[in-house]
Amino acid sequence: EVTQSLCMQRAAEFIRDHKVAVAVATAAAIAVPVAVAYARRGASASPTDLSSEDIKALISPTCAPHVGGSEHPIGVSALLFTALHRSAPNTTMRELSATVFAPATAARDSSPSCAYVDLLAATTLSGGRAATGPATCVVVYPASSPISAVVDCIGQYERGHPGTFYWLEAACVDQHVGQGLDAARLTALVAATGAVLAILPTWDHPPSLIGLYVMHAALIANKRLSITMPAAQRDVIRDAMTESDFDETIGELTRADARAAAVPRSEQTDALLRAVAHGGVRSVIQFNATVSAALRAWYRDVIVPIAADQSDVKILYNAALATRDALGDGAQALVLLDKAAAVLRMGNMLVSATGSVVLNALGHTHTMLGYHPAALECFLQDLAIKEKYTPYHLNTASTQLAVGQAYIHVNEYDKALTALRQSLALRIAAMGPPTDPEVAATHTAMGQAYALKKDYDTAISHFQQSAAGLAATVGEDHPNMAVVLNAIGQAYVSKGEYATALEYFTKDLAIMQEFFGDDDPNVAYTLAAMGRAYGGLGDSARALEHHQRALAIFIATLGATHPETISAQESIAALQAGTAHA
Repeated sequence: EVTQSLCMQRAAEFIRDHKVAVAVATAAAIAVPVAVAYARRGASASPTDLSSEDIKALISPTCAPHVGGSEHPIGVSALLFTALHRSAPNTTMRELSATVFAPATAARDSSPSCAYVDLLAATTLSGGRAATGPATCVVVYPASSPISAVVDCIGQYERGHPGTFYWLEAACVDQHVGQGLDAARLTALVAATGAVLAILPTWDHPPSLIGLYVMHAALIANKRLSITMPAAQRDVIRDAMTESDFDETIGELTRADARAAAVPRSEQTDALLRAVAHGGVRSVIQFNATVSAALRAWYRDVIVPIAADQSDVKILYNAALATRDALGDGAQALVLLDKAAAVLRMGNMLVSATGSVVLNALGHTHTMLGYHPAALECFLQDLAIKEKYTPYHLNTASTQLAVGQAYIHVNEYDKALTALRQSLALRIAAMGPPTDPEVAATHTAMGQAYALKKDYDTAISHFQQSAAGLAATVGEDHPNMAVVLNAIGQAYVSKGEYATALEYFTKDLAIMQEFFGDDDPNVAYTLAAMGRAYGGLGDSARALEHHQRALAIFIATLGATHPETISAQESIAALQAGTAHA
């Protein structure tokens, strides 16, 4: 048993000393090419392994400074942050810079000032562990961050990237020298280390200017950028979610205002600001958009699970809508909304204004997922509540529209038309002239119902009214207008009036190409419709051309097994066989 234990220990030491840990994208990491981080001996040891002697060596180094000798940036072990936390648990990083880093590195007698990492370079911890090593991650944080928050976030990063040595301004720059970190030095630093860990600032503070620039440099250099936050701050986000929607929450977290950012001790401040704010596509706007994308993944992987554990209906509802509308995950949104409805039902509150809102969201989520009978049930429950409490409100008209659309999906066209007429009458009575986009949507739905009843002339009439309303509200070049133009064309195809149908399809195609580009499925749908119209006219050559163009897009975007792809292939085969099935 002793021999086996020793063998296992040596094997563990070998793995610890030599393994290559492939760094994977963490919950809040941007999906960029993944770097390879080498696990170094001792740096990944548990913080509980720190002895009192280790802590003293890390926060009160006595070795002579070792400056230079390495072209690669030198960083500190995660153990330094733990030692700082053990010695001064209630301080901020700004206070630690003033009370620990700066005094220890000041010039003395014949020794010049230095960076704190230079003092630690010759420090050896228990077990032969190194206190410093080649940095593979730049860590940035607001100076007001408590050391406890930094330790929390470093620990999160270490779980995915054990053995990392971290570069941070407070410990790795000589705090007593006037020269600052300019844009060129920061860019080179990010390029050399290959990764950036950005610790989110507290809710009402902007990121530091150096932090802003380093994150910016990581993005434009396609380096790994991980974004994390202290676990305690999640409560702040949770509370914010009860009052804010997804865009407001993410906007607050991603707002990177260089002018409001904390300014470092640097003569190059203006250059840094210009580099961030006036870099064309590398501007703050682009930076914010990219960080927002990372935070969307972080929101999905971190915040949504937090929300799922709550019983607060506001939190569940806001997280559900963010998950559905911003992240496109209808299934997860359905789980959150079902829980919100269950909470209301347990408190006999489902038949209430709040219950109406949740039921409406459930209906639209079921629709998104194609669960139309379930959507209809939710909309009908929502409508019953609204008709009881707010029978003449525009929200009631919106739910009547949703009910009508749901009835169309379950093939009950007469019931659909009844609901749609009620919606239209209520909306026009409340709004006056029919210039509301939802009036156009109601006419579109009525046109669809009449077309499915094969009353094409009445369908076209409603589609035309929808087009007039859209022209007056969103303009003639809006994608919604293209959808209506396509519907008119389809109705004319059903009537056998192919030339007229092509006029509408041509307008539809121009809008779709302008809005989505030439290779989008929306463009392919219109090309396929034009192919059928040309086939109806007997123009097999043009029909074949349009079906082939549609097929190429469908294969590239939807895949070879999608129903639209198969339909296009069948149309092409029929045309090539000389049949009339186009």
